[in-house]
Amino acid sequence: MKDILVTGFGPFGKFRDNPSDVLATLMPGVEGVVLSVTFGAGDRFTRNRFPRSIGAIVMLGVAERGRKLRLERRARNWVGGSPDVFEVTRGPGPISHRGQEYLEGTLFDGWEDTDLWALSDDAGSCLCNYLYYRVLERHPSARCGFVHLLPFSSRPLQQQLEWPKALIDEVRARL
Repeated sequence: MKDILVTGFGPFGKFRDNPSDVLATLMPGVEGVVLSVTFGAGDRFTRNRFPRSIGAIVMLGVAERGRKLRLERRARNWVGGSPDVFEVTRGPGPISHRGQEYLEGTLFDGWEDTDLWALSDDAGSCLCNYLYYRVLERHPSARCGFVHLLPFSSRPLQQQLEWPKALIDEVRARL
């Protein structure tokens, strides 16, 4: 059985309890990694060589609004002007000056909307999209996808634990 690597982000802004941080470390049966909310941490992560035992990379972030998990199917070669937690910006502008406008994720091919999640083609223009684009660019053969979670103010921890677990079970079944 292939391993699943799950990333989350640490606290930032009004998200002192970042659902992606909590869920990346609490989900059973996966390897969880929490990245600081910095472009540098994203760059260091994408330079990793992932072991062959990793069958899928599921990156988690938090979206301010929504009613379901958002399964991001692609990343856009664009980063806005929002700073990371160290006040570093990488935009506004392209992430990669020689890169394609969009890079398609491979993890959610053939998936459909459910009561728990909705497919999305807009991973935003902040660090979530930046990380997703860089991973797709540097690891084109990796099975990876990005998931935007809801803030704990929208969905309590217990429900947040159930939804990603169902998602991970589905990822595992499709590997």
